[in-house]
Amino acid sequence: MCGLFGSIAAIVLLFLGREFALPKLVPPAIGGDSGVSAWSFELVALIILGVGLLLGAAGAGITLRRFLRV
Repeated sequence: MCGLFGSIAAIVLLFLGREFALPKLVPPAIGGDSGVSAWSFELVALIILGVGLLLGAAGAGITLRRFLRV
């Protein structure tokens, strides 16, 4: 659950940064090309979500193994 909530929080912050901070940092260029190239937001969000879930599952597995002595 921690991995899921952490990755969702990271995605929300990424979205807010894209919507509010990026337009102020990168002014619109003449001709419509700002010169910024990046992966799509959806792909980055899926990667963050997947990594968060994997890290959360790994942490839960390590904790269960430690306390259950399997």
